[in-house]
Parts: sequence; structure tokens; C-alpha cells
Amino acid sequence: MEKKSSSQTSGSPPVVQSSPSIRQSTPSEKSNKSTTPAQQSTPSDKSNKSPSVQQSTPSGKSSKSTPSEKSSGTTPSVQQQSPPSDQTTNDKSSSVSIQLRSPSEQRSPSEQPSNEQAILMARRDNFRQRGRQSSSTSITSTHSVERIASLQDENLNSFSRAKTVQEACSCFNITHEQLVEIMARMDAHYDEGLRSETARQATVKMLPAYIRDVSVGQERGKFLALDLGGTNFRVLLIELKGEKHSSMQSKIYRIPDKVMKGTGVELFDHISACLAKFVEDFELTKLETKLPLGFTFSFPCQQEGLTSAILVNWTKGFNASGVVGNDVVQMLREACQRRGDIDVDVVAVLNDTTGTMLACSFFKEHCYIGVIVGTGCNAAYMESLDKIYKLQGKVFPEKDGLPNEMCVNTEWGGFGDDGALADFLTIYDTRMDENSINPGRQRFEKTISGMYLGELVRLVLEDLTRRGLITTLPIDDISQPGFIPTKLVSDIEGFVKEHASPFGKINELLLEKGVDDLSAGDCANIAYVCSMVSTRAAHLCACGIASLLKRVISRKVAVKNERGESPEMTVGVDGSVFRFHPNFEHLLNIKIHELLDGQLNGWKIVLALSEDGSGRGAAVAAAVATRMNRIIKEKKELEQASEETEGASTTSPIR
Repeated sequence: MEKKSSSQTSGSPPVVQSSPSIRQSTPSEKSNKSTTPAQQSTPSDKSNKSPSVQQSTPSGKSSKSTPSEKSSGTTPSVQQQSPPSDQTTNDKSSSVSIQLRSPSEQRSPSEQPSNEQAILMARRDNFRQRGRQSSSTSITSTHSVERIASLQDENLNSFSRAKTVQEACSCFNITHEQLVEIMARMDAHYDEGLRSETARQATVKMLPAYIRDVSVGQERGKFLALDLGGTNFRVLLIELKGEKHSSMQSKIYRIPDKVMKGTGVELFDHISACLAKFVEDFELTKLETKLPLGFTFSFPCQQEGLTSAILVNWTKGFNASGVVGNDVVQMLREACQRRGDIDVDVVAVLNDTTGTMLACSFFKEHCYIGVIVGTGCNAAYMESLDKIYKLQGKVFPEKDGLPNEMCVNTEWGGFGDDGALADFLTIYDTRMDENSINPGRQRFEKTISGMYLGELVRLVLEDLTRRGLITTLPIDDISQPGFIPTKLVSDIEGFVKEHASPFGKINELLLEKGVDDLSAGDCANIAYVCSMVSTRAAHLCACGIASLLKRVISRKVAVKNERGESPEMTVGVDGSVFRFHPNFEHLLNIKIHELLDGQLNGWKIVLALSEDGSGRGAAVAAAVATRMNRIIKEKKELEQASEETEGASTTSPIR
């Protein structure tokens, strides 16, 4: 609604009075459409003669308020400018200028800000000044939470309301000191999982993967890979060409529901039939030797060796009978033998996290850690055999000739199941856990992974809506579990990062969910919640990675190159959250370096996207396993030859 100032003379242009949070129409608009100052175009849009937004500077003459402005106490003021000289009086597209008084302007006593308003203006000025100093037009994630807080202040009618929302979300803020404490607790839980006397009750299982080395990037040869982890499975033919080069061919096969829930014999017969079809299609039967196969089996298993994995329980909708408690590698071999037309050489079985580390190690040197941050969250790393206490007396590196280390699948998602995270969890974490399919389990994973981030955001937004802090988000919608998927959280974070005024885009995203006409203030609140939950997730994940890096760095010597540059230690990471959340990698990287400040021992830490850990990683595992088997065989042959020589010398006649 337009109002003329009471002090306006008949010859002066009309003054439109409004606050920043009230939509205002230009004098030339004949329709009921309204435009906020943030939506109006810049002065450069002269061709469209659209409204221009100008923020006055402290020294600018245009910043001075008229007496009528001061008496009314209204800001900002909108003045309709006179049309240019070459424009006729019938032209209805007149330009509009919005003048914002600077914080340094003199105010009348009645306009002096309250303490809350003064804090609000200081925060706005701080953000604007930082924006002027930035050389980039895009907003980086470094200040995303602080920036959204500023947007909240500017778009909410009440400063106290914005402050209340921020206080409600403060439970997601974990201090540096607290993160260091979480690292220490995780490290203690790693040791519990590695010790034979505490491994059974440990919440972080620390499962040996029996991979004794990473790739050196020089492996060569053709390898088969079988990737089973869902309703579809893949068969791959991967050629490693050395010099960090490889090529890949693959096919995807579906597992019918009746096979998933039938018998184990039916399941592995189906897998072997698809494998035989793949071998035939790619004419692999013509090869003189059978190809080594790496088997990625992404279900909970207890590994008994490099080619032995006992299924603990089915997940992901599988319920084939006769498999739990049995060796899945042996069942695959038996299925192939029943066919009689295919003979595979399974040389390694692994999970997708181990595959992530191995796939990355083929392309990057010094990659000893693999992490998945997707639907789930887990990590694997290379640990000294001296620290894997539960394997002492079972593995002998001095006899087999292999490195004195082994890959360990941490299963760190269970960290906190014993209460170790209770100090840092929120009421929203508790509500989500209680309504999950596995209450009390995977507490660490539930703070990070894509399966849960969206639901955490939804629970916070539902609470804020019920408290009246969000007013234009329908309670019936936000009360529905699953209403906010993690992809939506990532998209909102992306719009805040890339757009100076992201609320229109956020409105569009929610419109796809059936929610329309969100206020700018509520959009700011939604974005703030997304940022706080996402930031905590990245920081907790950083705790886990930093704690593993400390263990690896403590026994790996950094050797500078001829130019005096520090070597890179790479962490291979995969998963939808890491790939698609616009801020996650940056937040993760910054926090890891903060947590390890002064403890890198000459290493430079790099996060690298690991491509196709479950596919290419299985092939690299097969290559590494083949190399390991060759080393073991050669050592045995040397020992046997040495024994024969010694035996011959002791039985020779004395002359």
C-alpha cells in the first residue's frame, strides 16, 4: 500500500514509506503485484526501466533524510524520480530509487535504536563490510551460517524472533574443544575394537579386511569385479594399465524380489548366471588364464581372511535363507561350479569403504584412508599389525613377507551407541533415533549421513513452526516424516552460497513440495537450520577423519621432494553427501586442518573424490591381492629352496 507523506507538497514527487520486510509496489505498477527492495534490479537495468536500488554511503549527500522522513521515523524512503528529458509524460515506466540511510546518520531522539536494534545494525554492517571486501561475487561457505544469520535479521520483523531461532539451533554448535574431546573418545573406542578382550562388546567394531597394502598405481592386467550391494548388481571388466591409467566396461543386472527373498542357492545361482553371461558377451572364455575377481559385498560380514566373509545379517531388503552365518565367497564358488561353464578366481572380498580407499590409492600416492559419506557413513584405514591386538598370533608379517599393516574397516557409525556421544546430541537427535528403524544404534552415523540429515532438519523446522517462530510453513506438511529430503537441504545450501538473495529460489524448491508463498523471514530461518545441521555433520565427520589421520601420521614418515615440498597424504572420499552438498567438502577440509594444527609432521592433507570404490576398488583389490599372493608364493619358494640346500649340506659325506 502506498502512502503519501504528510509534509509532501503538490509539486514534489510522492514518497512511498515502508520497512524492508514489507512488499511495496512502484508508482507505475497498475497490477497488484508487489516488489521487495531485494527483488528490484540494479541501476544498470536501464533498458527495462525497472526500479533501481541504491544504498547511500555515509559521505553521500543523497543519504541525508528530509525533515519529513525524520518526523515520520520511516526507513527506507522511496522517491519517484522525474522522467528523463527525452521521455514523454505519458511514459508509465518511470524509474524508482530506494535510498537507505547509513548507520552513521544522525537520528532524532525518538529514533535512537534500542540495545537489540543496535546489535542488529552492527551485525548487518559487519556483514556488508565483509561483502565489500570480498573479491568474489559468490558467497563462500566459510561464513554461510553467519551470512544466513544476517539475512534472518534483515528479513524478520522482530530481532528477538531471529535471535530465538538462532538460540534454538545453538545446540548444533560444537566447540573446537568439544571436537577435540570427541576425537579422543573415538580413538579410545578404536582401541576397544582392536583388542581381543573388548572387541566383542565394542561399539566401533574395527573389522580386519586382510588387505595388507594399498595400490602403487603401477598395477597392470585385466580383472573382474562383482559389486553386490542392492537390488541391482554390477559385473565389471577393468584393465589396469599402470601409470595410474585404467579402462572399464560394465553391465548392470537386476535381482528379482523373489530371488532376494528366496534361498541362498537361488540368489547365488542367479549371480553366477549373470556372471557367465558377462564372460560370454565379452568373450573372456577365449583367454588362456582365468581372470582374478574382486568381490564387493556391501553387507555386514565377519571376514576370516582375504577370500572369506561370513554374513552377519541381511540389510537393504534382502532376506535370502541359508546365507547368514555362511561364507559368501564359498557360496559364489559353489554356484559357479554347479553351472560348469564358468570358473572364477575370487582373490579378494571387501566392502565398499575399503574399495574407496583402494580405488583412490591407484590414482593418488599415500592414500591410507577411505571414507564414505552418503546414505551411510563409514571409514577404513591402514593400521599397523602391532595395534591390531586381536590378530596377534594369527598373522605373521616376518614370515609372509608382506607389509606390517592391514586395512581395518572401522564401522565407526556405531560410535556413541554406548553413550559416548550423549554429551553432544540434541533433543532432535533423540527424537529421530527413537523413530528410526534401529533405535539406539548407529548414533554417530545418524548425525552425518544422507539418510538422516534431511529428517533432522525437518524435526527442527517442525519444532520452530509449533513455537510460532516459522509462520508460513504449513504444520501439516512439516510434520510428515521424510518431508525434507537431504537433497533439498543440499539445494538450499547451494542457493545460499551462489545467490545474494536466495529466497526466491528457496521458495521455488518448497513449491515443488506443495508449499507456496513462504515469507522471506521464514526462508532465512529454513536456510539457517539447514546450514547449522550440515555444519555439525561436517565437523563430526572431520573428527573421525582427523582421529584416523593421527594414527596413520604417527607411523608414516614424510619425505620432502627435491624442491623441498611436503608430500601429500590423501584421504579418498565418496558418497552423495560429499559429492553433492555444496559446502560439505570445504567445511570438512577446514575443520580437519584446525583439529590437526601442528600435528601433521610434514604431511600435506588432501581430500580427493574416490571414483567408484565398489567397482574399480574391487578390481584394484584383486590386483593388490594378486601381488600379495605372488610375494607369499615367492617367499615360500625361496624358503623351500633354502631348506633343501641346507638339507643337502648336512647329509653330504665328510671327506
